[in-house]
Amino acid sequence: MAEEQRTPTQVEGLSLGDEGQLHHFNALASREEAAAAAKDLECGDAAFIKRSDLKWTYAILAEKDTDSEGVILRFEVDMDKNRKSFPQKQWGKYIRVISKQEQAADEPASAVEATSKTSLLSKISFTKSSSTSSKQAEPE
Repeated sequence: MAEEQRTPTQVEGLSLGDEGQLHHFNALASREEAAAAAKDLECGDAAFIKRSDLKWTYAILAEKDTDSEGVILRFEVDMDKNRKSFPQKQWGKYIRVISKQEQAADEPASAVEATSKTSLLSKISFTKSSSTSSKQAEPE
């Protein structure tokens, strides 16, 4: 049986590292709500992650890894392929998913935009692994 292809959730016009706006995500979500929403992210999906300067920036989920404490989400945060890792217990504090309104408004208006999205995705390598010796980076 063929697996259904899923289009990753992203925001047209944003690049890795861009600061999110209030209409892009729910900044007021509780930590529990945010963690539950982050659980549904799949490789290739975009989200906003909280940085050390307290800004929420656009990032793409590049890898889901599993260790003894649960799932770790690794995001590419810039075009230099720098990554930030978040163990499951930190999702609610540091990750916000794209808002439903933004997803509905994010339909490509042209073939050029659709090609641009595909081009960005091809520059990021996505992996799903299950390793117990993965080192975690502390969030900024």
